[in-house]
Amino acid sequence: MNILKLVLKGAAAYALMSVIPSPQSGADAWSSGVSGAQTKYTNNVQNTNKDQAGLAVAQQAALLANFQNAVNSGEWARRVLARGTAYWKSQTLAKAGNYGASATTGKNNYLTAAQQLYPYEAQLQSQVDSMPSGTRADSLARFTTWMDGMIAFKQQYTP
Repeated sequence: MNILKLVLKGAAAYALMSVIPSPQSGADAWSSGVSGAQTKYTNNVQNTNKDQAGLAVAQQAALLANFQNAVNSGEWARRVLARGTAYWKSQTLAKAGNYGASATTGKNNYLTAAQQLYPYEAQLQSQVDSMPSGTRADSLARFTTWMDGMIAFKQQYTP
């Protein structure tokens, strides 16, 4: 019991000496630290020797289990609803510049995908165009051929 009293007195002393910052000071210091750490973060990403993709895949069972636990316990729904749609809108709009910037940063990824997808779609469209049309059954067959073809593409696509 004496140890607990000593710890509590120590914590009170820290608070009185202003070692524990105000919430605003803490938030300001955190924001400043994060802003200043961007270069360090970028350097660490560039210099890592770890296979991040492999490490992520190795944890897929834990990912799934943790997500299922969060959903099944109600934690996921509680957190999503805690701030609601207005918060989602404000945070999404604050990142709107990233959406526009993706036209530049994502163009090479789009090109890589399109170089595989467009020729595949052209061949698939030619196949569908050669199929009979005019009846509901023909339309369903054409649609099914297209969908099956796109599913096959997805399975063979390599980014």
